Amino acid sequence: MATITIQKVNEFLRYAGGYSKGDTKLSYALKKVLKVIEKDILPMHQENLEDLRIDLCSTDEKGNVIYDEKGHYVFTKENLRELNRKAKELMFKPYAFTPFIITELPALTEEEKEAFDGIVLKAAEVKNHSLNGVSTSDISAN
Repeated sequence: MATITIQKVNEFLRYAGGYSKGDTKLSYALKKVLKVIEKDILPMHQENLEDLRIDLCSTDEKGNVIYDEKGHYVFTKENLRELNRKAKELMFKPYAFTPFIITELPALTEEEKEAFDGIVLKAAEVKNHSLNGVSTSDISAN
């Protein structure tokens, strides 16, 4: 099982939309990966962010969360800085992820190759390969 960070997910999402339409091996793989990202990874990340907000927001003397007039959490200046710091760290938190490996990639720009690297790699490129934001050391080529 590989891992993927939200930073890598964001990079992937910038380019995936243009290729997810159509009837190619790449579009099929991208649709599969997009489904996993939307169903599993992004909700886990949102839950982690919400946990941070709850942990760091202001509370009254009984421990109840304090909300402003718009229903948003209230933070002290120090806790807001801490929330921002920890939210940035969460961008690099690894989430379990299984790449959808295809054997043929169409002609891609260098930016697209980097965005798709580790997510829809050719099988020969996967074995014992560590990538920016994606760890695939536990995957073997088929």
